[in-house]
Amino acid sequence: MLQIAMQTVRGRMRTFVSSLLVLTMAVTVVTASGVLVETGMRGQVTPERFAATDLVVAGDQRMAPPHGDGDSTLLTERVQLDSSLASDIAAIDGVENVVVDRAVTVTVGDGDNAETAVGQSWNSAELWPLAMTDGRAPQTEAEIAVDQRITSATGWSVGDTVRVGTSEGGLDLTVVGIANASDRPADRLQAVFFTDERLASLTLNPDRADAIGVFLTDGADLDETANNIAAILPDRATIFSGPDRSRPEALAQFGLDAELIELGGGFGGTALILSIFVVMATLGMTIMQRSRETAMMRAIGATTRQVRRMLVAEAAILAVLAGILGALPGLLLGQIMFGVLQTVGVIRPDTVLRWSAYPVLIATGASIVAAVTAAWFGSRRSARIHPTAAVAEATLEPRRIGLLRTLLGFVLIIGGLGLSFLAGRLPGEDGAAASVGVMLLLLCGIAAVGPILARIPAYLGGAIVGRLDVAGFLAKAHLRTRTRRLASAATPLALASALSVVMIGVQSTESAATDQQDRDRFQADFVIEAPAGISGDLLRRIRDVPGSEAVVAFQPTTAGVMRTETFDEPYFQMGAAVAVSADGIGDVLDLDVSDGSLEAVAGTVVGISRELARTTGSGVSDSLDVWWGDGTKDSVEVGAIYERSLGFGDVVVDIDHVSAFLTEPAATQVLIAGEVDTEFVASIPGAQSLDRAAYEARKEAAAVDTEQPVNLMFVGLLVAFMVAAAVNSLVLATGERRGDFRLLRLVGATGTQIRRMMRWEAVVIALWGTFMGLLIAAATLVPFSHGLTGSFEPTLPWWLLPVVVIGSVAITVVAVLLPTRFALRRPVF
Repeated sequence: MLQIAMQTVRGRMRTFVSSLLVLTMAVTVVTASGVLVETGMRGQVTPERFAATDLVVAGDQRMAPPHGDGDSTLLTERVQLDSSLASDIAAIDGVENVVVDRAVTVTVGDGDNAETAVGQSWNSAELWPLAMTDGRAPQTEAEIAVDQRITSATGWSVGDTVRVGTSEGGLDLTVVGIANASDRPADRLQAVFFTDERLASLTLNPDRADAIGVFLTDGADLDETANNIAAILPDRATIFSGPDRSRPEALAQFGLDAELIELGGGFGGTALILSIFVVMATLGMTIMQRSRETAMMRAIGATTRQVRRMLVAEAAILAVLAGILGALPGLLLGQIMFGVLQTVGVIRPDTVLRWSAYPVLIATGASIVAAVTAAWFGSRRSARIHPTAAVAEATLEPRRIGLLRTLLGFVLIIGGLGLSFLAGRLPGEDGAAASVGVMLLLLCGIAAVGPILARIPAYLGGAIVGRLDVAGFLAKAHLRTRTRRLASAATPLALASALSVVMIGVQSTESAATDQQDRDRFQADFVIEAPAGISGDLLRRIRDVPGSEAVVAFQPTTAGVMRTETFDEPYFQMGAAVAVSADGIGDVLDLDVSDGSLEAVAGTVVGISRELARTTGSGVSDSLDVWWGDGTKDSVEVGAIYERSLGFGDVVVDIDHVSAFLTEPAATQVLIAGEVDTEFVASIPGAQSLDRAAYEARKEAAAVDTEQPVNLMFVGLLVAFMVAAAVNSLVLATGERRGDFRLLRLVGATGTQIRRMMRWEAVVIALWGTFMGLLIAAATLVPFSHGLTGSFEPTLPWWLLPVVVIGSVAITVVAVLLPTRFALRRPVF
C-alpha cells in the first residue's frame, strides 16, 4: 500500500500540496516556539562580574513549594549569604582564594544622561578582573575608582571631583583611579568602586554577601572541589560554574530565562493545539474529497485495512516532508521572534540564542501524530461501509454523520456552554481561569457536529440568496446539498475569528481594567524616582519641604502565600506586593479599603487584596503566613482588605519590616501629596520628579513599548496561521468544484452566473463561520471579564468586530473566486 500511496500522491498533486502547506506551517510555528523554550532553558550569557573566578557561590533563587509537590518558584529578591561562609570555603582543599562580593546600585552622569552602575568594594575588582589603567585604588571614603566605560561616557578623569547618586543622595567624591579589562562583553555592566567602609555605609546588612567568588589552585579538579564546597553550603546556597557564573550577576537573568520559557511554552502550546486542530480538519477534508477514489478501490477488491494503510501512509509521508520543509523556516522564525523580544527588553541583549534538532523533531513528531490520527479517523467511514454504498456516497455526500460523533460533539458544546455559565458565577480569578477552557470545548464540539449545524445557514442563508437571482438560486441548491463542504470551509473561519477576538479581548479587557483601577488608585501629586534608592535620612529631608502633606516610600516587591481556589488543592503562589512607609499612604493611594484600615499597616500588620483574602480565607485581625521575595517565611496580621489590586499587588507591607529581605532596601520611588523641592531632587544624580500627568503618561508609554509589541507578535502569528489555514481550506474546497462548474456550463450557465453563485456561497460561509467564532468568543470573554472586573461586559477595541467580520468576508470571497476563475478558464470539453 505504500507504493500505491506514492502513486496517488503524484496523481493528486493539488490536494497533496494543500495538505503539505498546512503541515509545513504547523511545523514552522511549533518549531519557532520550541527555539524560544530551548533558549530559555539553555541560553547563556558570558560572565562579566565573575569572569575571573573558577566558581561562584550565591543564594539559590529557586524555592521549593512550602507544602506538597509542585514546581519551584523563582525568587525575585536576592537570597543573600552570611559573609562568614567565605572562611569555610577558603578551608576547602584546592581553594586558593575567596572574595566576598557585595553590590549596590548607584547612578553616574547628569540629568537625562544619568546611567546606573554597580557600586562595589575595590576588592571585588579582582572578580571581573579589572586592573588599574590609571591612578590607584580608593583609600578613603571620599575616593572612588571607576570603570573606564564610565569615563568614556562622562569624560571623568583622575583627580576630578564628581557627583555619584546613592541611596544617601548625591555624594561628592574624588576619582583616584580608572580600571578596565582587556576582554569584556560589549556594553553591559559598568562599575564604581568604593572603600570597604563607604560601601558598608551604603548597604543595610554589611555582614551579608551577594556572592562569594572562588579561585582554585593550579591543578585543582574543578568538579571535585565544587562538590566539596557544595557539601558545606547551607540549604539556601548553591554553586555556579562555567557560563552559569553569569546568573548571580543580575537577578534579571533568572527572571528573563523563566519568562522566555513561559512565553515560548504558552505560544507553543497554543500553536500546537491549533496546529493539530487545523491539520485534522484539512486532512479530513482531503479524505472526504477522495471518497470517489477510495470507493473505486473498495469496489475492485481493496480491503478496509488496505485503504486505511494507504491513507495513513500518505499522511505520514506528508508529515515527514513537512518536517523537512518547515525546519529551516521555523528556526528562522524563532530567531526573528528572539530578536523582537531582545529589542523590547524581554531578553537581555547579550543572551545567546540556542537551537538544536529537538524543536524540529518535536514539531515533526506532533505533525505526524496529528496527520496519522486525522487519516485514521477520516478514513473510518469510507473504509468501513459496503463498496457499492461507498460508490453511491462518492457522488452525493451522506446526509448524516456518525452517532458517536454527533453525541460527542453535542456533549462538548453543552460542556463548553456549561463551563461558560459556571465561570460567570465563580468569584475572582476562579472565573477568569475557568473561562480559558470554554473556547477549546466549543471549537471541538462545533467541528464535530459542523455538518448538522451547517443546515442553519444552508437553509436560512440559502432562502435569502435564493430570492436574489439565478446565481443565488444555484448557490442555495449547492449549500443545501453540500452541508459537509460548508462546515469544512466555515470551521477554520470560526477558529480564526474566535482566536483573534479572544486573544485581543483578553488583553484589552485586562489592560482597561488595570488602567481604570490605576487611575482611581493613584492620588499622589508628584513622584520622585531614584534608581539608586532613597534612604530614610533622604526621605526625612523630602518630608521637611514646606507644603509637603504626605511623603510615602514605595518599593515594588513580591510575596508568596498558600492559596486555595474553588476546585483546587492548596497551592503556593508568589505574586506582586508593595513595600511602603505606611505613614500617609491614604493621601497618595486610594486602594478602596473595604475592611479594616491602611493606617494599621506597620510592623507585622499588612493590608491584603480582596482576591487574596478570598483565596486564603483571611479576614481582618487574622494571621497569615507569607514568604517574602527572598523566600523568608514570616507570620503577619491582616489589618486591611482592599479592592483595587490590579496592576498593583496583593500585599501592602511596611518597608521597614521587609527591608532586610529586599535586594534594594532603599525605596526607588517616593509618592508625594503636596509640594516637592525640584531643585533638591535635581541635585541627586539620576533622580527626577514627575507630576501625576507625566508619571501616568510614562507608565502608558512603557506598556506600549514592551507589552504591545510582544502581544502583537504572538497574536499576529497565530491569527496569520489560522487565516492561512482557512484560505487553504477554501481554495481546496473550491478546486474540488470543477466538475460542478463543468456540468453547470453544459446545461447553459454562464461564467458570470457561476462566479456570482460562488460569491453568494462565499458570503454565506464567511458570515456563518464568523458568527460561530463570535459566539465562541462571547462565551469565553463574558465570564473572563466578570471574573476579572465584576462586569459581564468585556472591553474590546472599537475596530475589532468590524475588522473581523469584513476581513472574514473579504478573505473568503477572494479565496473562493480566484480558484473559480482559474477553473472556468478550462474548456468544457
